[in-house]
Amino acid sequence: MRKDIYLGDFVSYCKKEFKRNLLAIMVYGSYIQRYFDKEKSDYDVFVIFKTYVPSEIYKKKLNQLFPKVTLQYFSNEKDILNLIHKGHWSVYSVLLKGSKIIYGGKGWESFFKQIKEIDFWSELKDLNEIKFKDEFDNKCLRNCKDNSAIKVAYSSIRKRLQMIIHLTKEKLVFSFDENITLNKKFLTRGESIFLKKLNKKLLRRSNEFGIKDKEYSLAILNKLIRVLDGFFMKDSLTKKDIYKEHIKILKNLNIPHKKLIIFFAGIPGSGKTHIAKILERRYKAARVNNDELRRVMRKLYKKKYKKVPASIDACLYDYVNWFIKNYNFPNKLIIADRGIERKYKEAFLLAKRLGYKIFVISVRVFSRKLLEKRVKKKLRGRLDRNFIENIDRWIKENKEFNKNIKPDIVIDNNIDNQLNLDKLIKKLDVLIN
Repeated sequence: MRKDIYLGDFVSYCKKEFKRNLLAIMVYGSYIQRYFDKEKSDYDVFVIFKTYVPSEIYKKKLNQLFPKVTLQYFSNEKDILNLIHKGHWSVYSVLLKGSKIIYGGKGWESFFKQIKEIDFWSELKDLNEIKFKDEFDNKCLRNCKDNSAIKVAYSSIRKRLQMIIHLTKEKLVFSFDENITLNKKFLTRGESIFLKKLNKKLLRRSNEFGIKDKEYSLAILNKLIRVLDGFFMKDSLTKKDIYKEHIKILKNLNIPHKKLIIFFAGIPGSGKTHIAKILERRYKAARVNNDELRRVMRKLYKKKYKKVPASIDACLYDYVNWFIKNYNFPNKLIIADRGIERKYKEAFLLAKRLGYKIFVISVRVFSRKLLEKRVKKKLRGRLDRNFIENIDRWIKENKEFNKNIKPDIVIDNNIDNQLNLDKLIKKLDVLIN
């Protein structure tokens, strides 16, 4: 990113003062969000160190030499990672999507890669930090006035909109307008219009923010907090609740087999489950299917809470990981009957840690129309919203997976009723028997 002279001087000073211990300097806030004013605005920055964090004396000195630079984070990489794992959403989202690097030392790319690979919700240690921030942001918004109130309302609401999108669509979006659009399910038309006007006011640094605006912002903020509560606080099933029902639909659990997990890569409609069922019958394997498990969980949620939370997929993935970690049946031949593309790194790592061999089957279908036809057949003649919204992403992820990972076998399933599994069976017979 191109730096102005003031930021350039700040970076030069930090490089000279902290030398090799300086890992990175990131700038965020108004400077990259189109409402920076050289006369009125501060430069919000992360200064990240490799190992030790210099004493407060250095921080005070920086504040004296560069009063327009606000050192929001003056930490080492270990502390930053700990903050993310504790539930500091702002640190996670800003570093990944809401900031620009103005200096990167040796090791910066490796550190940034670690952040990208964090699965925020599944690796979250507890929800205390998120609940604390709910109370803190509420209090700040009630007490702030004028332009400060606009900033607090904007950042507090955007943060919750981002969280909901990340939970429901597994994507991190920083654009305020895009977050509003993607959350239309949870916002009324009036609320969406109000938030877009709020965004415009912030961009032109307006002070037009009356008592009614604050009350409306608080109402929206609290509504979004309740939506998030429904996702991961109130409507949670215990893993043991799910396990009791899940175990009833699993087959062949007590037939002894050596440790092997068969993974699939393939877009919905490619034929993964069809092949998985054939392998389950032939080798007497234990097949874990996400669609079947999702039905079990939906039934349990409806029975216990009278509704199904939108966060069910996040709970499902969390349960599957727990199930594999705690699996202790004699049959160690497991078929993971789901597409592995999005979380293959975590899945492979877990399997290896538990001592399982891995066998990867990539099922390819080149025709989008054929995929749609098969999904329609499965869903009784219609395409659901989930398929329509995610098909492009699934195709992209599948291409990326096949580019990065060499599967043990590739199966083309481009013509109905002409699936040839001879090569697959031959390979698995040698591996299993």
